[in-house]
Amino acid sequence: MEHIDFQKFSSFLYSGLLCDVMDQMGYPNQCFSKEFQPLTPDMKLFGRAFTAVMQEIFEPVEKPLVNQTKAIAAMGANEVYVLKTFGAYNAGVWGEILSTAARMNGAVGAVIDGMSRDSHNIIKMGYPTFSRGHLPTTAKNRAEIVAWQVPVVIDSVKVAPGDLIFADLDGVCVIPQEIEDAVLQECLDLEERENVIRNKILAGVNIVDAFFEIGAL
Repeated sequence: MEHIDFQKFSSFLYSGLLCDVMDQMGYPNQCFSKEFQPLTPDMKLFGRAFTAVMQEIFEPVEKPLVNQTKAIAAMGANEVYVLKTFGAYNAGVWGEILSTAARMNGAVGAVIDGMSRDSHNIIKMGYPTFSRGHLPTTAKNRAEIVAWQVPVVIDSVKVAPGDLIFADLDGVCVIPQEIEDAVLQECLDLEERENVIRNKILAGVNIVDAFFEIGAL
């Protein structure tokens, strides 16, 4: 879809619905592992991937964190910071200041293949952040950004710049650009069918009968 109403879709999308639709389309492996968790259960994000790559370092650099700031400065509206770390789990590589700067550029959240920090402050500002865990140590002289807006692979899932990213309490989903129109349209249709079957069950119809009539569950 050329112009996606992110707010509209975010209001009813959930990761299970997206996975069901992509399963039907022959894309069964489009979500990251269960290690990725939001800072709070109600956090949810939906936007286009802005990818970055980070590597662990083992000695101080002359000007640390410069690329971190450059990458964030390059972000735009409705983008999600997707950080591939190559196992750099030695520091909290996403925190309050980066969240603030990303939000000021119109970005809508972060998915961190590693540790985040400043959790209380990020929660307070309500910026959707998903990571593998938390550490208080700074990335300064521990890890550096080496590239951004390049394809990455996280948990065997390829993420290209501009792919759609949806994340909620159940998981982080990647919707490739080449199928996004079909996926979102089918989500609209499947959501309607699920609403019908839910209402029938609430009205007392047997779930087996409702399923065979509507074909959604």
